[in-house]
Amino acid sequence: MFVTPSMSYSLVALCVVSRVLESVALPVPAAMCIRYSITVPLAHGPQSPDSFILRVYGLADVDAQVPAPSWDGPGVIDKIDNNYVKASAGNFEGAIENGMDQYAVYFAARNLSVEQSRNATLSGWWPTASYVSLQLRYPYPSTFLTVPASSFDTLMSTGSSSAPNPFIQGSPTVASYGSQARCISSSTGEEAQAGSPVARQELQAGTAASLSPSSASCADGNTLLYRMSQDLTALSMADSPTGQCSADYLFSPAYGMALTQSNIQNYVNVYNFSWGVIRIQVPAVFNSAAEDVYQGSWSDSNLGGYDVNYFSVSANTAKDLPDPSLPFTVNALMLQAGGMMTAEGMSYVLFAPSEVVHSIARANSTVPPKLFLPRVGVMAYVLAAPSYAFMFRYKEPSADWSGSPSNVPCMSTLMEMNASVANCTTLGDWAPQITRLGEVGSLQELADSVK
Repeated sequence: MFVTPSMSYSLVALCVVSRVLESVALPVPAAMCIRYSITVPLAHGPQSPDSFILRVYGLADVDAQVPAPSWDGPGVIDKIDNNYVKASAGNFEGAIENGMDQYAVYFAARNLSVEQSRNATLSGWWPTASYVSLQLRYPYPSTFLTVPASSFDTLMSTGSSSAPNPFIQGSPTVASYGSQARCISSSTGEEAQAGSPVARQELQAGTAASLSPSSASCADGNTLLYRMSQDLTALSMADSPTGQCSADYLFSPAYGMALTQSNIQNYVNVYNFSWGVIRIQVPAVFNSAAEDVYQGSWSDSNLGGYDVNYFSVSANTAKDLPDPSLPFTVNALMLQAGGMMTAEGMSYVLFAPSEVVHSIARANSTVPPKLFLPRVGVMAYVLAAPSYAFMFRYKEPSADWSGSPSNVPCMSTLMEMNASVANCTTLGDWAPQITRLGEVGSLQELADSVK
């Protein structure tokens, strides 16, 4: 694909539609691998991007390799975070402030200025992941352009033959290419790893299908959850077209956010999280490890599609406050695993003081500990209570899904964000419900309180 600064999402959509017909009829060569490629025009002046971020979410397992992409333009590509590798070494600092998802890898390039106009190409092996995007930043005026994976060019590993884009409905997924892992491990110079059996089982055990929201009346928790305002979206460099509120995130701020976001407590509720529970109606997501055909976004005409490609909740830590150094993210596939979800499609995430969570955490585990909830009959992950925020990530939500953050009002500034609340009114039962429990003082009491 060839990127232009003035590209609109309607043009991207046309590009996507044009590839659907090409993709579905092509068989998958068993011994082949696939690469992605995207061409970015660079110019001397403000019409050229000065940086980009490549985001990769929901890798197939904890030891999945994501080789650094090739970039033939100026600047140097840095791997901002590989939280898979960091977590397996007991390093969880990706949760600091706006943080990183624990099950994601990020690449960035800066200083892309050129003296003469030219094109540059970003390319690499398609990862076995649930979500991939490229975000370009144009400096004057500050403008962001997010290019979805469905708009990347896809090539076979040998020659220049095109291949079906794995993020177009009806196309073979990356997992369907049997040699892809071998191609990736060859490029990283490392042998494919067996991985942590516990982590792999938990990260892949979910199914793509979710259940419809329960018929019980929705009841909000005692903690507000917000959609990012336009100015906070730009400040956070969240995935979103310039001038819009991101539809990829919801958050509930903790007291530590006031240390970096001046006066935020004057405009939104800020919490001192200690003990509590998050009740989640689990959406249908893309299981990149298990599916051979990409189903696309859910709609009335595509009932087998995904509500959202990737969903997770993270407990983030303020920069100047103690770091719990514990696993900090739970994603939808983990919540859909056996014994984690009720018959109505509800899952639960508990939170408690970090020293309490440490007391039940497994050594060298890359997933949070779990407790049994006797009154609902399922297990629940336990996160350390955040000092910065609970961050909910919705990567590529369906425009037709009633649980998408896009259904929460978009406000221009942080000062207006109290009118931008995700709750039963805006998202129905799909709204995550956070309930702080001041009356409990032990993990057993916490587990027994959930009903």
